[in-house]
Amino acid sequence: MRKRVLALVVLTVSLFNTAFAASIIYEDKQETIITRGVTQTVTQRFTDNGGYKIHTLKIDLNEEFLDLKTLVSEKGINTRENVLELAKSAGALAAVNADFFQPSGSDPTKAAPLGVVIDDGKMLTTPARGKNMATVATDYNNIVSMGFWDQYIDLIAPNEEKKQIIHINKYFDEGGLVLFNSDWGPSSPGAPITKVEMVVEKGVVKEIRTGEQGVEFPEDGYVIASTADGDTFITDHFKVGDKVVTDTWVEPDPEDFKMAVGGGTLLICNGEDAPVTHNISGTQPRTAMGADKSGKIIYLVTVDGRQSISRGMTLTELREYMYSLGCYNAINLDGGGSTTFVTKTPSEDLPTVKNTVSDGAMRRVANAVGVISSAPVGLPEYAEIICENKTIYAKEPQKLKLKIYDKYYKSLEFDEDEAEFTLSGIEGYIDDGVLYPLSSGNAVITAKHKKLEVTLKKYVRPAKQMPETDIMRFSPKTQMEGTSIAVLGSTDYSTLLGRLYAYRFVSKVNDEADAVCLMGKAREDIVKRIKPPLVSGEYYYAAYKKENLIIQLDNRQGGLEKSEEGQWSRFLSQLDNVKANNIIITLSLPPNSEGFTDGAELILFKKVLEEKLVDKGKNVFVVYSGEDNSIKIENGIRYFSLKGVKDVKSSKYTSLAECSYLLITSNGDNVIYQIKNIL
Repeated sequence: MRKRVLALVVLTVSLFNTAFAASIIYEDKQETIITRGVTQTVTQRFTDNGGYKIHTLKIDLNEEFLDLKTLVSEKGINTRENVLELAKSAGALAAVNADFFQPSGSDPTKAAPLGVVIDDGKMLTTPARGKNMATVATDYNNIVSMGFWDQYIDLIAPNEEKKQIIHINKYFDEGGLVLFNSDWGPSSPGAPITKVEMVVEKGVVKEIRTGEQGVEFPEDGYVIASTADGDTFITDHFKVGDKVVTDTWVEPDPEDFKMAVGGGTLLICNGEDAPVTHNISGTQPRTAMGADKSGKIIYLVTVDGRQSISRGMTLTELREYMYSLGCYNAINLDGGGSTTFVTKTPSEDLPTVKNTVSDGAMRRVANAVGVISSAPVGLPEYAEIICENKTIYAKEPQKLKLKIYDKYYKSLEFDEDEAEFTLSGIEGYIDDGVLYPLSSGNAVITAKHKKLEVTLKKYVRPAKQMPETDIMRFSPKTQMEGTSIAVLGSTDYSTLLGRLYAYRFVSKVNDEADAVCLMGKAREDIVKRIKPPLVSGEYYYAAYKKENLIIQLDNRQGGLEKSEEGQWSRFLSQLDNVKANNIIITLSLPPNSEGFTDGAELILFKKVLEEKLVDKGKNVFVVYSGEDNSIKIENGIRYFSLKGVKDVKSSKYTSLAECSYLLITSNGDNVIYQIKNIL
């Protein structure tokens, strides 16, 4: 039997890479094949500067059926649409926003790109003037180049006097002549944007209009408009019936390119830092495009920003990232609220937005760069099993779907009744395309269709638990032989009663615990009285106690790295080499915005616990000093808040009743925990 397994998604993790401008503490990458020659990479990076969420599309234009295309609205280049709409209309497999644009001012759905637009070999609008905004273009050999374009257009009157036409199909606030044609839209801008419009049909003046609404473009013609008050060149030099001549010069020649779009500053030019000619300062959401030295390997990049999990990048950071991809040339495109990354993966029917746009909703933009595939439909080549949810829990049914693709990753139709699913590695079964996992463990799901076979390996987590019915939670009176670890919240008491309660805790755990954890700053007299091995202090520390690993983390300053430099490095290294079944992690502050002021770090903290521990069958207990005694279970992790004896007051009975500690007891595969009162 022939086996063809499609590795659509590849996960890689790297630690402590210092090639980036900021020191990288943790990074994971998920790669997805979009089509042959196109790969999407989603990078979640955490550094000493904060978090970054980066989407990168790598395109190999050596593939014969791949093309880059400028995406513009079918209603005309002055109509704004979001990137998703543009991609769907063009049938693009992927797209990012492109040029900066000038809104019309009066209509929020209208705008004009600042740079050139060439689509299917036709120039729709002229390049930006000057040498501050660059252009990226693809020639007919599918080679991408980047640089500064220039243009000059003369309007020649019948008496041979000349006046410069500033642009084709753009708004121009500074005043001057602009040529508009049907690529702009169905009609000319009209008043108040234009002051005088000269309608030209078959090279002859058909009409001269002053202060009127826009006019529909003639089938074989255009409109030359004056946008400046008091400009009388058209009315002084032309009348109906006159011949109209224009002389256009654009460098490089637009006819040499099948697509082109404007952008901002070059980031990299011929392998070296390019001077910043169009500065969008600060840490912002970013969009960029790059190419290797051959001009055939292309990168479309977006960086999310203005979010807790992704701060955005400066232009310098963006340049460094483009270098890291192998770019020989790179350009900054419009960013901020415009930054949008859209792809259609093989398993999807339509493109979807993959990044998180900073404004909460997609911004309508002037244009985009799209990836088009004209590959024919081929024979079945690859298969993929799609799970309904990323995470699978025991006793929760999970819908499965088999997808079959040709060699260009086009989804093919087939008789789904002919697909055969089998399950091994855990207790359970698959019936009518639904997985029924009855136990936790490493599941192996296999699907067969004719000569194709594919295998998916997934860790099935134990059944979800609620604190009230948690199978690990036992009555305080229950006794189990094994290794017991006691954990207490803050012992930094302020009253005599608090000291007495702390001593009572010491007395109890000296009898029943094999190890003790004290969170936060511990009183010296308490430390001296504890007989079992003690984990206490405001620094990173890790120790094994039989089948238990105790990790003490310091997040007093609002994060691990902020509190102790290098703490993340030691923590991650420890998690990669765990030899225990039970991991007890103590924190100085809660795992929320108080204990992790950087949202990216908090997400990372929980993510690594899930991926490195929970999905390997480990029992994870996170304990921290809190305002109450409570427990919550989230994604297989048990979080405990313990008050300790810091605020004990004799006048407040509830504070006495709430003086509790956590006791975790393990014996082989059996683990229980108890919330025990100090009294």
